[in-house]
Amino acid sequence: MLRGRPVAELTQDYLDLLAALRSRPPGEVGPGLLTRAEAFFRFVCREGHNLRDWPRNAMPLMLEQPLDSLVREAAQACGAGGHRVHFPWLRRLHPPATDSNPALLRTFAGHAGPVHSIAVSSDGRSLLSGGSEGTLILWDIATGRELRRLVGHTGSVTSVALSADGQRALSGSGDQTVRLWDLESGRELRRLDGHTDGVMSVALSADGLRALSGSDDNTVRLWDLESGRELCHQEGHMYRVSSVALSADGLQALSGGYDQTVRLWDLETGRELHRIERLPGPVTSVALSADGQRTLSGTWDCTIGLWDLASGRELRRLDGHTDWVTSVALSADGQQALSGSNDKTVRLWDLASGRELCRLDGHTDWVTSVALSADGQRALSGSHDHTIRLWDLEAGRERRRLDGRTYSVTSVALSGNGQRALSGSADHTIRLWDLASGRELRRLDGHTGTVTSVALSADAQRALSGSNDKTVRLWDLASGRELRRLDGHTYPVSSVALSANGRRALSGSVDQTVRLWDLEARRELRRLDGHWDTDTVTSVALSTDGQRALSGCWDGTVQLWDLEAGRELRRLDGHTGTAASVALSADGRRALSGSRDETVRLWDLESGRELRRLEGHTSWVVSVALSADDRWIVSGSSDRTLRIWDAATGTCIALWPAEWEINAIAIQGYGPWKIAVGDSAGQVIFLELMIPKTWRPE
Repeated sequence: MLRGRPVAELTQDYLDLLAALRSRPPGEVGPGLLTRAEAFFRFVCREGHNLRDWPRNAMPLMLEQPLDSLVREAAQACGAGGHRVHFPWLRRLHPPATDSNPALLRTFAGHAGPVHSIAVSSDGRSLLSGGSEGTLILWDIATGRELRRLVGHTGSVTSVALSADGQRALSGSGDQTVRLWDLESGRELRRLDGHTDGVMSVALSADGLRALSGSDDNTVRLWDLESGRELCHQEGHMYRVSSVALSADGLQALSGGYDQTVRLWDLETGRELHRIERLPGPVTSVALSADGQRTLSGTWDCTIGLWDLASGRELRRLDGHTDWVTSVALSADGQQALSGSNDKTVRLWDLASGRELCRLDGHTDWVTSVALSADGQRALSGSHDHTIRLWDLEAGRERRRLDGRTYSVTSVALSGNGQRALSGSADHTIRLWDLASGRELRRLDGHTGTVTSVALSADAQRALSGSNDKTVRLWDLASGRELRRLDGHTYPVSSVALSANGRRALSGSVDQTVRLWDLEARRELRRLDGHWDTDTVTSVALSTDGQRALSGCWDGTVQLWDLEAGRELRRLDGHTGTAASVALSADGRRALSGSRDETVRLWDLESGRELRRLEGHTSWVVSVALSADDRWIVSGSSDRTLRIWDAATGTCIALWPAEWEINAIAIQGYGPWKIAVGDSAGQVIFLELMIPKTWRPE
């Protein structure tokens, strides 16, 4: 499909094709041709960043589209269900019936680090973004193409703004400067020096002649862009000025700060006109209504406030975010508000009622900046996950009307024959699944907190679970009955494992202990707590013979234990972040670990030596697993990818881009290999690793 061509060029080809088809007289174009072209255009827009990073995934991605997709239909017709794919790939066993995230139109990927700020042009055709690596990128919104890269800052770009005519850009940076850029040439036109600490926010006047900046030096400054001269210097905030805005006429400035105040300034006299004090937390973002009468504020306390500037009265408080609100924006008519948060969501609000109109999920890290199109139909969001996303707000509203609440799937396990799967969820339940049909067979209720970990017995007749309710429980899967409840942990249970004979259980906890249990006697046999003075146990694994245990810890260490003696046999050091997940090879000679440091590591347990370091993930590796034949390593990450690695060579042979954040993975079988994935949207997804007969490892 790509034929070695850049995705942006392919997108432009589809735009040209659509324009040509739509210009033809009625009846001259076949009834299905335009519909198919539109479907492929949407596919390239949605999956462009995945196709760019992993181009050979074009056919697998097409085959994974919803059952009602014309793209999937075309792929099946030309690819015979994947038989024309000549490299390892991951086949989804049960593709969704319909698009699960119709609001997401495009993902822009190009920054090497977190995106801190975005701005959209007044005609809605261009997007400007600033990132932690110190660069600004100008994008074509229709094609997703990078138009211009602006380099010059020596610190993180914290804030960007576009002139009304789209010809110039303004940026603020941690390097204490404000810079003006010509977007046609990419040339720096002006550098404004004066701040004595990082610049946190910038704004441009409507005529493009003046700039406003707020800084960590607690000041707000107004600049003449023709001369580069500082016109006005406002002092008053006690702490960081995090956000600034200019009135439509350019005569007034709004500022929000960490001193929990919002202030309105007269730029002609330098006088403070209004002050709103004692906001519920440090102010992270402000927006000013077109008439200059109202302001919107986002704060650390997870709320958004709508305020009358003259009286200082709060007109509306918007509740819903579960972490800091980092960015707010107002629609042109002042009727709606857009917000982004560290809870990774973007939300649209009706200001008259205070009602949340839609919630946009998909980012895998903090949302740092949001913007609305001039017509209010689309939203853009920048994130710590290095991406910018374009959203259809009407599709987001429709999804909200149809969806019920979903709970994150936190853990998955597979039976030895690959026919059954088990999942644990934040809704306190455990569910048993049939892989062939994708159907739920049984639901187990009893836990009173998030189920954090699950395990299946070798015969798939029993299940073990650990929970935030501090208990470990054993279940009979035929009846759904709870057989055992093991109490003893004093904090949430983070991980559980079941011995091959089903008689013993292992559990790790936030209480800094690993415990071995006799399931028949309901008795604690051993407590391993010699080294976790201050650190949580994140993951545990049991050897096939039940004699040894592996544990991962919050401090990044992985340890091997003799369970009979209760003695530490080996400590594996190397990770520079939390060891989030551990696994043991079938022969017990090797260990696998995944970490917050974005790496997967394979260890020799006899020597304690690191055999292999697998790099490629761009965020926390949350779950790892080894195939039963020890041939394949599987890793899932909060970067929304699942990777398959050749254990012998360390080569990544296949990548599956998930739509939502991956929380848990499991692999089973000796070929075909079945994989279960649990995600943050509450889905349990089943994949099959396809290895073509003609393929040979590199």
